[in-house]
Amino acid sequence: MTQRKKFIILLLLAIIVHLGLCYAMKIVSNRKHELTIQLNHFKAKKNVKILFMGDSHTERSIDESQIDSSFMLGYYGENNMMNYYKLKYCLEHGYPVPKYALFPCDIITFAKGFYRFRTNKFFYYRFIPVSDLSGLDDNPASMYYDYAKTGIFPYNEWQYALNRVNMDRQKKSKEKFSARPPEQRRKMAEHFVVDELMQGGDAAGLFDPKSIEFLKRTLVLCKQYHIKPVYLKFPLSDEVFVELRNHIDSSFMNHRPSEEILKAEGIPVLDFEYMFAGQPDKFFDSHHLNQQGRNQFTPVLKRSLDSLMLVY
Repeated sequence: MTQRKKFIILLLLAIIVHLGLCYAMKIVSNRKHELTIQLNHFKAKKNVKILFMGDSHTERSIDESQIDSSFMLGYYGENNMMNYYKLKYCLEHGYPVPKYALFPCDIITFAKGFYRFRTNKFFYYRFIPVSDLSGLDDNPASMYYDYAKTGIFPYNEWQYALNRVNMDRQKKSKEKFSARPPEQRRKMAEHFVVDELMQGGDAAGLFDPKSIEFLKRTLVLCKQYHIKPVYLKFPLSDEVFVELRNHIDSSFMNHRPSEEILKAEGIPVLDFEYMFAGQPDKFFDSHHLNQQGRNQFTPVLKRSLDSLMLVY
């Protein structure tokens, strides 16, 4: 057998294996992917008054079973760009249209690091039109490459389709941040603020302009479907506030671009950031509530929403 024939046979085998893996990824995702299952449950709902959107803060902080006519559409690691496209898809494809949609609006939501943090791309990228790609990143070529790579080699994200990521969520929810030594808590908060949110950059670059743009697009989308948006600032630990003060000017913190936009539009912001100040036992890390914190936060949120909905 000539070298040419060997190469052709190997190439054909590689193509067959590749196509088989792509097909398997699609089948597994349609049946087992948590986000796909979540969408299926949402579509089966007859009536949803309150729709919770957002990331792990929404998931970790709110027990939607304690809030009537609500549904949790938020998911771990879901930034506000992905929030927008997922919500837009649902509204355009016959899913329930809520009366209220609640979104996160804390220091984390519009940070540069969080906007660039994207997981489950095989799931989310299908909602994003190719025509939008050039506007999603400072480097359009990188965005096109990532989009194409995810489409051509979707099985690179097999761990998300099989839900192998964050399998220890329940274990985390039982931990207490207070059980860690003070210096470890400080270092964890510093890493979160400086390395994750600011991406090692300066304070002026904390809020990502593209993330702020998706805030505006989300408000337009809500107005188009007559949805009343509400924004939440979830509880954060003292350690995070100390690191924010150490690395970011207080005046900059007190005039956040996101809140300036919401204030101008008359959108309510429910502020719970300091609710558990000085209570590290309510968190499992520097910025996520544990089960104890969730159990105490949910009824407080419910009372705030009940009061708000009487006038909004």
